[in-house]
Amino acid sequence: MPSANMKDYLISIGISDLTATITTVEQLGAALTASHDECLMILNDSLGTKSGTLYHYTDLSACLSILEKSTLRFTDIRYCNDPEEIEGGLKILNKVHNELLDYYLRENPQFAYTMSFLVHSLNLKTSFSLFDEKLLEKAYSDFAKIGVNPKGFTYIKSNIFISCLSEKIDDLRQWMPYADDGRGVAIGFKGIDGQHFFTTEEAGILAIKVCYKDAAKKEEFVKNIYDRAYKVFQVMDPRLAMVFVNESYGALLGDVVACKSENYKDEEEWRLIKVLKQEEVEKELLFRIKDNIVRPYIDVVIDKDSFLEIVLGPKAEELLNSHALMNASRRYSYPSKIIEKSKIAYR
Repeated sequence: MPSANMKDYLISIGISDLTATITTVEQLGAALTASHDECLMILNDSLGTKSGTLYHYTDLSACLSILEKSTLRFTDIRYCNDPEEIEGGLKILNKVHNELLDYYLRENPQFAYTMSFLVHSLNLKTSFSLFDEKLLEKAYSDFAKIGVNPKGFTYIKSNIFISCLSEKIDDLRQWMPYADDGRGVAIGFKGIDGQHFFTTEEAGILAIKVCYKDAAKKEEFVKNIYDRAYKVFQVMDPRLAMVFVNESYGALLGDVVACKSENYKDEEEWRLIKVLKQEEVEKELLFRIKDNIVRPYIDVVIDKDSFLEIVLGPKAEELLNSHALMNASRRYSYPSKIIEKSKIAYR
């Protein structure tokens, strides 16, 4: 856990005072992580590093695919069941950025340019071509204020994939939209505990606990992020600028993905994020059809020992499905699994 304030933490990693320079990649990464953790603690009173059992609600066909291939689908972030979930976080980020941009232009144009690049990169990587022109116009306008040639701003299309889970077991609000209106299943996985994830790609997966605070608190959180990031920016070696961009991008991406309306707080949702290089997208991208939409996704290998149980939905046929899914678990070499039936009366 970070120190009580940035000055204390900078001292703890070998920087004597706020006028000293962060000279190494390790120091910069530690300072940015600490400043971001401070903001999370202010917002949530928790860093969200532990969870209970996590349930993935899905239909029977997807359940069999998970068992057979030992993989979990991570969907292109632009193809979420409710795209407005991601847009909600972006709207808050853009609102605060627009409010603060002129201030930082006066204080430090380079910091203003850097944050503009980060914000517009997130916008463009989570949008469709239909909206790109408007987003580019806004990006160009911001860069023109800073005196930067906007044609130098380039972007790459979406390479961000997410998978959604919940700590809620046997939850009607999950059964209806995500598990074939209660005819599917909820697959239980071991919870997250610090660095433990249930995939086999821990190093490449970011686990985020969804934040359901109201908009005002989330806006204050983003303002705190800017304030602390600026403190770090002021004392870092300018040659570390690209490291600052890369580290900050990952943190802001997580914040955007974690943002969800307070109306859904009973879902107790977690999201797993994986960002691919463009050449990896071309090799790994797969496609499926859901709700008459072709949805791009990737498969991420899961740890079979993390697979705890299968809960049949309230509309699922119990006897035949229980027997078949138990056989499937044995057929694909999973440890003995618990298969239960939903206790919700829903027909």
